[in-house]
Amino acid sequence: MRKIAIWLIGGMVVGILIAGCSNQTIKASPEMPNPYLTAQGTNEIVFNDMEATCTIEIYTLAGEPVRTISVLNGNGQVSWDVRNSSGEPLVSGTYGYIIINSSTQRSGKLVIIK
Repeated sequence: MRKIAIWLIGGMVVGILIAGCSNQTIKASPEMPNPYLTAQGTNEIVFNDMEATCTIEIYTLAGEPVRTISVLNGNGQVSWDVRNSSGEPLVSGTYGYIIINSSTQRSGKLVIIK
């Protein structure tokens, strides 16, 4: 099952593709906020409805790895400080992510606007 959400920001169409398994409840987006706007004073993106053990892999749209977040004993939410593996803040753009759980895998895109 695939869902697509599209919205308009400053005259630019921005979209996110959320892929999931048919036995899952798919929400509009597993990460909040999306798009991530630094002007709103937000300093993290929170992934919701996560299993206690999971991995989130974040990539550029060219497929280059940005950051991997591994959770071994989570509480359903995973916070990401919007930095790469070297600790540098990410630049504006669209990034892809893959959430890997014990039995499922979800992917999507998120937008960072600075």
